[in-house]
Amino acid sequence: MQLHCAYPSVLPFVMGVGDMPPEQLIRIIRAQDLALVFTMDRPRSIAGWAVSFTVAIKLAGAVQFTKTVGSGITLTDTGRGILTVSIAKANTSSLTVTTGLATGEGYVWELCRTDADNRIVLARGELILEREVTA
Repeated sequence: MQLHCAYPSVLPFVMGVGDMPPEQLIRIIRAQDLALVFTMDRPRSIAGWAVSFTVAIKLAGAVQFTKTVGSGITLTDTGRGILTVSIAKANTSSLTVTTGLATGEGYVWELCRTDADNRIVLARGELILEREVTA
């Protein structure tokens, strides 16, 4: 399964004139292998970027898992700013099913550029894990 997410060109953020990174709700079934495909709104080279995808129990909470380039993140099309985050069944199988942060249960995620002197949040949001139909 692939989920396509768009994130903006980061140049406005770097220059301090852009909007905040987009917040997106990701709702998935726990214990599934899936891929999240992130695409820049305006194509831009991401060649050589270090990128991380992190899931935590809440804002500033305990990190549940992290993906990095070469370890779960693939720079799929560096010239057009497309990357893929692969989430394995094992990453979510032991996590608690959630209904959302509004009810006090939930996870947050963020996609960040992490190069030296270029730490910037590209996208972020809430992650809701739903129960699988069969174990």
